[in-house]
Amino acid sequence: APLAGRADAAAAALEATGNGAAFGPAGALFAGRVYAELGRHDRATAVYEAAAARARGPVAVRMALAAADRYADLGMTAPARQRYLTVAALDPDGLGRTAALKLAAVAADAGRADECVRRCRDLLARPGDDRAAVLAVL
Repeated sequence: APLAGRADAAAAALEATGNGAAFGPAGALFAGRVYAELGRHDRATAVYEAAAARARGPVAVRMALAAADRYADLGMTAPARQRYLTVAALDPDGLGRTAALKLAAVAADAGRADECVRRCRDLLARPGDDRAAVLAVL
């Protein structure tokens, strides 16, 4: 992790350059990752959310998943769940599998056992999913 002064300088440089906007959604993804490395997760999430309207494809999915994870870390289950649902729908065979597992965990944490079990059963029925991770959620 960079020293506080260097972290401040890096964050200021990102801000001054428009958080990678000149490079489109990929620039926003890069800027968000740098902010996260600097420990400024709220700023990373804000960059992802601002770019979400313009982004499409795999970059948008990655940003939505990162934002969902941050909301989940903060205990903000409603926005986390919404973004996990988006990722699961947009990329069912890629990062959507991760999002589906996290949706099951969110349901379990919220006391919605029926939803958790249903989501876990769906995951277990799909080839290639990490059965141990699914069973841990159950």
